[in-house]
Amino acid sequence: MGSVKAVDAHYEIYFGGEPEYWKFNDHPEMVGVLEWPKGASLKPFHLYATLGLHGLVHGPLNHNHGFELYTCVAAGTDDVRLSFGLMTNYVIAEQIVLEAGHMVTPAEERILEGRNFRSWLMLERVDEFIPPLRLDNGHHVVFLDATPVFPEEARTVKEHGLDALFEVWDQDPPRLSDLNRELPRPLRA
Repeated sequence: MGSVKAVDAHYEIYFGGEPEYWKFNDHPEMVGVLEWPKGASLKPFHLYATLGLHGLVHGPLNHNHGFELYTCVAAGTDDVRLSFGLMTNYVIAEQIVLEAGHMVTPAEERILEGRNFRSWLMLERVDEFIPPLRLDNGHHVVFLDATPVFPEEARTVKEHGLDALFEVWDQDPPRLSDLNRELPRPLRA
């Protein structure tokens, strides 16, 4: 089985079958994204994910390691889909190798129109939400949760590391899928 088909089959097991595939007609150079609407997915979220990213961006030291990205939101919108697609295409164009704790911060002020999120923070879940996939050729793919974060959250990661942000979130647990969430209390001025 090819690696893209293997990832697609992995998504079917953990997210559900028959996602919608979105190609951005007004941005023909962009790769599309998969979408599982809330209620159609096996998860209690609206999901967006990449398919084939592991074959387009390779680590400089380990070509056997690849990654795919997904994001979970309480309610999907065209803006979220486009923003996720733009971030993904930026990663491909710049050949950015991502791991848990890395951030993607576009040049624009916000990643989602009308919301104060500034960066996408990559998280690797430790539960069985979607575990890593070992391919037939011995390569493996990890699935990173691209989570929108506020500038203050991004600054905490940059200045003090990912564990510092986890400590903030432990004090005031956010519902990360809620794009209307507020900045955690410990980070408010």
